[in-house]
Amino acid sequence: SDDFRGYVRIARGFKAGGFNPSLAAFVDAGVTGPFGGELITYDPEYIWNYELGLKGLWLDGLVQAELSVFYMDREDAQLSQSAQLDNPASFIYVTSNGAATSYGLEASGSWQLSEAWQLHGALGLLGSEIEEWVVRPAVEGRALAHAPPYTLNLGATWTAPAGWFARVDINAVGSYYFDISHDQKSDPYQVVNLRVGKDWTNWGVSLWGRNIFDKDYATR
Repeated sequence: SDDFRGYVRIARGFKAGGFNPSLAAFVDAGVTGPFGGELITYDPEYIWNYELGLKGLWLDGLVQAELSVFYMDREDAQLSQSAQLDNPASFIYVTSNGAATSYGLEASGSWQLSEAWQLHGALGLLGSEIEEWVVRPAVEGRALAHAPPYTLNLGATWTAPAGWFARVDINAVGSYYFDISHDQKSDPYQVVNLRVGKDWTNWGVSLWGRNIFDKDYATR
């Protein structure tokens, strides 16, 4: 209709196979490792992606929102891990095939409360699982790396007829694994960003700060 749109999407993706040149070089040089030469090559990856979504307007367009749910099935998923060699100071990254799934929900919206105030927000919920990985079965059943279970953004924007504006955003991220080679995880964290300024007809100026409360959090 004029105010609502629903959709269904089914997509098939492909990622070419390849080889691990560093592993091949070490094998040729006679340096031993946990894999030998059996993982020099890896197969293509295929993915099926299923998605349902809805977008809508309410209150004569003052409220806008969209929602989608998805499921992704990765066949022969190309998973990468680090490998220690004979020399403790030497390691390489090796890609090999496994199986994995991801599923979740994404929602976002905005509400024009008045001419001066607008609220906005976004939520992402994510589940993922390494279903099979012969090279490292210890992580089967665990979540993928860099896949936080939730991401959240809440914000407000104020604008004045003279062109002055201010915006504040709160961003939150859940705990996630840094890598599938080990069990190191981040802590959940929240940061606050701020932006103030003024717009004219053809140009504007603004002052902004990210993480204005100097929150410590891990990155990789």
